[in-house]
Amino acid sequence: MIKQLKALKKRFFVNLIVLVILTITAHVFLYGFMGAYFFAYYNLAALIMGIFVLLYVKNKPFDSIEHFLHLYLIFTSWFLFLYSLVLWEKTPIVFLWYFLIPYGLNTLYNYKIVVKWCVYILFLIVMTVAITPHIYKYLAFLKPSHINILVVNISSIVNILLLICFISYYAHKISGLKFILKANISSSDNDMPNETSLEKDENNSVSEDGRKYDLLYQEILYYFENNKSYLEKDFNVAWLALQLNSNVSYVSRAIKINAQCNFNYFLNRYRVESAKKMIIEQNLDRYSLMYIYSSSGFKNQSTFNRVFKEIEGLTPSAFIKNYNKEISSQ
Repeated sequence: MIKQLKALKKRFFVNLIVLVILTITAHVFLYGFMGAYFFAYYNLAALIMGIFVLLYVKNKPFDSIEHFLHLYLIFTSWFLFLYSLVLWEKTPIVFLWYFLIPYGLNTLYNYKIVVKWCVYILFLIVMTVAITPHIYKYLAFLKPSHINILVVNISSIVNILLLICFISYYAHKISGLKFILKANISSSDNDMPNETSLEKDENNSVSEDGRKYDLLYQEILYYFENNKSYLEKDFNVAWLALQLNSNVSYVSRAIKINAQCNFNYFLNRYRVESAKKMIIEQNLDRYSLMYIYSSSGFKNQSTFNRVFKEIEGLTPSAFIKNYNKEISSQ
């Protein structure tokens, strides 16, 4: 389910770039037809950039292009900035293009990121209004005629409505998938057996269903060895059960019977091993301890320190100190 959500987000981003490329292509021909050759070539440059971006992100997973997405949108906002400088006094529609950015980001991210982008967009608008009077004479040659303004307005309204429909469609699909995922996790958590019931069930079912739990445990081990989803901060037993086409009760019981521990302890052992591997294989001068524990799935340092000491018998700082001593003595 998590993979499906990420795949849907990536498809939204890729298809959005394709739609933007088609929109810019239409504007290249439109401005060329109107004789506004500066904007025709300006859009052509953006079109070439968009094609390169599309080729770059097409075959990469969403996690790899997530940060690149923000860079692309910053480029897009400054591409629109020249239009706002030239046209905002003629038509306020130019500013509507800006707000497609936070509207689209609302599909992918939480409200805090969207609010930050809204503040950034408002900053660009204020800067446009403040700068234009001082550079008006330098932009006078770019001012389009009234007929051209009318054509640009009609084209902008059509394309903005098209993009809004496109974003709304994917927003509905992504929010629906998120709802299903949360519902599955919630229902699975309600079915989570407590430790006492696990003890009783273990005594009654080991002889009857031992083979079933052994096989399920092997699937769990294979999943953890070949899939790094457990490094995600929100990974839990419900997600694991979904990935294995099982349920929380069976997964928890299989781990309890075969590993002699609960799921959280089992999960934390893998996360601590990941942190230890990063400490050993990567230079701590380049990567902070915060980066290491965050990349290993821990939400904060206090939890990381507590779990690390519980499993290894010493704190992360003591482990690093001992490891450095071993290295220096060799």
